[in-house]
Amino acid sequence: MKNLSLRSLLLGSGIALFVPVICFFILRSAGHTGHVYAPPHFGIDSVLETKSDGVTQYDTIYHQIQNAVFTNHLNQSVNLSTDYPRRMLVIGFFDTEDKTVSDKISYHLGHIQNGFRLKKTDTSIQMISISCGNPADNLKAVRAYANKETHDHDTWAFLLSDSANTARFAKEELFLTQGDQLRKDYHSQLILVDKYRNIRGYYNGLDSMQVKDCIDDMAIMMVEKNKIHEKKKR
Repeated sequence: MKNLSLRSLLLGSGIALFVPVICFFILRSAGHTGHVYAPPHFGIDSVLETKSDGVTQYDTIYHQIQNAVFTNHLNQSVNLSTDYPRRMLVIGFFDTEDKTVSDKISYHLGHIQNGFRLKKTDTSIQMISISCGNPADNLKAVRAYANKETHDHDTWAFLLSDSANTARFAKEELFLTQGDQLRKDYHSQLILVDKYRNIRGYYNGLDSMQVKDCIDDMAIMMVEKNKIHEKKKR
């Protein structure tokens, strides 16, 4: 028994030592650099050109959400560009009378909210649902809809809006466009916005696999070192 235990110990030690090394070389041979994927930035505002020692450098300026003031289901003013500091936003759209697309979007947002709450990381996220502008989406109706979807109103806000303002916000701030026009399916999209209010992802909110991609990207963004806004410490 002692010899068997010794062999088991040596075998276990060998596996613990060599498996990570083998995995490293497999990943290297597959082209993996060891760097963790970070969700890209979307919405280029401008590109700055500078010259240093005769070398031309280009710096891309990505859009940050602004001009985004709404009223929430508690009749409070909400500014998405300044409120919810240090939180990433997951933005979706709803219509209180829509029992197909809106209900599916809200179901997935609730899934995201519950998942991060169970992991006690929900203080880093904020769910945002914006009315598509149905005239029936008044304060009373939106409040009832919000209470139906969640009991945690600290991390999920439902915002009132008319159709013109929603279309403007979706087009000018979230770039949900096709050519120069607002995408017809904009209301089925989920948009991931980081704590600096840069757009980091677009997902089909009706597709559970894309919602999973959104959750994965959120987890990465919680620990990422933002190269644009966070300068390296010297």
